[in-house]
Amino acid sequence: MVTSNCMELPVEQSNEVTAYTTRDKIRKTFGVIINDLISKGKTNSGTS
Repeated sequence: MVTSNCMELPVEQSNEVTAYTTRDKIRKTFGVIINDLISKGKTNSGTS
């Protein structure tokens, strides 16, 4: 079973700036993964 109980504190400590920062980091990471998959057919999961 999966719950969101662990998210209460991070949500309380979050604001608009941290939300946009987190969103940008996620976008960049997924961008690297997608580009790796397109160009190489494999990925290092965004670690580079």
